[in-house]
Amino acid sequence: MAIALSEMGLRADAEEALETALRHDPDNPAVWYNLGVVREHAGNVSAAEAAYRKTCALDPVHPSARLNLAVLLHKTGHPDEALPYYRQVLRVRPRDDKALAGLAVYYAQKGDVDKAAHFFEKALRANPGRDDLRRAYRLLREQQATPGDQSSLRRHQAGNTGVTKLSGSSFPASVAAGVGPAEEAA
Repeated sequence: MAIALSEMGLRADAEEALETALRHDPDNPAVWYNLGVVREHAGNVSAAEAAYRKTCALDPVHPSARLNLAVLLHKTGHPDEALPYYRQVLRVRPRDDKALAGLAVYYAQKGDVDKAAHFFEKALRANPGRDDLRRAYRLLREQQATPGDQSSLRRHQAGNTGVTKLSGSSFPASVAAGVGPAEEAA
């Protein structure tokens, strides 16, 4: 019922219904998760984050809560904190295109083109219909091929491995925000 209310734009009513459910069953991870989704859709990022964290604490495997938390953290400028959550999702759902895309964007923003390309390719194999991934992957490859400006690549040797790096964190945050959308309510 709460999710239906939220989808009708009655987010305050949806949140109230979920909070009532939590008063009766405060350790129910599904209710906490749905509360996170409703709060995120309402734009209450910190409350959504808290609800997703509570879900993760109550359910050590809940991949959707971990994915939503990772995406939220990534979008709000905490990509290093998002990283373990993406990895936890992939332990449960190894072909999750949203988690793979999140890792791809993470590594692109860190300047590690090789890892970014690896995860974009895996995400596209998992879900070939994701045009947003295809565009982001193409952008990554274009940046890789464009020498001489702020977003150009430099190659350097790390031991015996030739690692391709983007200079700085030139992979646009707008691409990160558009890749790996949060999962919907359960």
